[in-house]
Amino acid sequence: LRFWFVIAFSLGEKGEILACPGLRVIILGDKMIVICLEGCHGCGKTEMCRRFEKAGYDCLDEAFMDMPALDLHPQSLVMESIWVSRWMERLLTKKAELGEKEKSTIFFADRSPYSAVFYSKTNGHVLDPLIKAQLQALREEAGIFVYTVYLRVASDNLLWERIQTRLVKEPQRKLYNEHSRQWMQTTLQFYESRTWDFVFENNRSSLDDLSLSLSNHLTDRVSDFVNRFELSSQHPIVV
Repeated sequence: LRFWFVIAFSLGEKGEILACPGLRVIILGDKMIVICLEGCHGCGKTEMCRRFEKAGYDCLDEAFMDMPALDLHPQSLVMESIWVSRWMERLLTKKAELGEKEKSTIFFADRSPYSAVFYSKTNGHVLDPLIKAQLQALREEAGIFVYTVYLRVASDNLLWERIQTRLVKEPQRKLYNEHSRQWMQTTLQFYESRTWDFVFENNRSSLDDLSLSLSNHLTDRVSDFVNRFELSSQHPIVV
């Protein structure tokens, strides 16, 4: 049997995974599981993905699909709809590409298609039921299971501090309005208003510790989950 994993989750204040009531992770042969890290800019999604990739997991970053440069704004409803469709197509293509492999494969993704609901400048809410239906079709018809993990930062001041630090290194992010604290608050309202599969809090702990903690929790909760942090001798994580 081959196992495919795509998981998205959120972390609690002490590093625990907070699952939605009734959520069960079922592992079957020839299945692909995708773990999508979600949250406000500055919450640690990209850095967490880098740590999972360093440990040997396959990761899909924010730019794992190239979008065409057309007349419409990239965050228009039409362009966000195209992005969502390409996101789904990419998973189907990836599963087909890996069809000959016999080892278990776990994917982590920087953002889920639900981010398009928020970032679409107009009428993004119409994408919500479409995305849910598409993910259901992927589960039932293609054996691709997508889970979301919301990375929450409990303190707004701590999150704003992290955003400011990143803006010094990446000033181009001002183009996305990330220098605005009001935009941070608006973004947080969206993420806090939704129900995610898992919630994991990224506060004062180091990202190395959080990555290891998350991997340990998935090992406990998901059968056949391979804890690559324990297996990797090339990139040990010091706790």
